[in-house]
Amino acid sequence: PVLEPDLRVVKESSIQDGDIVKEGDIITYTITVYNDGDAPAHNVVIKDTVPENTTYVELDGDEYVRDPNIETITSSVRETLEPGENFSISFSVMVDEITQDGTTISNTATVSADDLPDTSSNTVGITANTTPDPEPEPEPEPEPEPPDDTTSDDEIPNTGNYTILTIAIVFAFGLLVFSIIKYVRLKIE
Repeated sequence: PVLEPDLRVVKESSIQDGDIVKEGDIITYTITVYNDGDAPAHNVVIKDTVPENTTYVELDGDEYVRDPNIETITSSVRETLEPGENFSISFSVMVDEITQDGTTISNTATVSADDLPDTSSNTVGITANTTPDPEPEPEPEPEPEPPDDTTSDDEIPNTGNYTILTIAIVFAFGLLVFSIIKYVRLKIE
């Protein structure tokens, strides 16, 4: 029997099936090549292109930095990939502005090796929608106006600052006026 390498390429993304992305979302692709054959493959290279509607990004600290100059991703050369072995590469992209809901971001990787035809991965398709306009911020409630210190003859301001002492003074004054009126009446009679 003739011993031959048999390469299989699997491409996955960080986006779950059915999830929808929008501008600014990050997609991380992982491409893995497996040697399912019974002989080693030599000089194995994974190649991929940055999909349309995305820009290549690299993580710098805790934020992603765009690099629009990178359009093709190429792995280092794996000199020998033994039967049963595999190797992977990963890269990330940021979703660009999407102009139409339901846009599909499609991507397929390719693997090359000595004396073998190029092998394509499965195609990963991710649905992207436009970025909705942010909801307008609600207008803040206006501050209530402070009470006007001037009052007309027919209104008494309710400031809530009446105390028991104030009420007692008003009551005592009323009682004094009543007593004076009663005393004056008695004197007149």
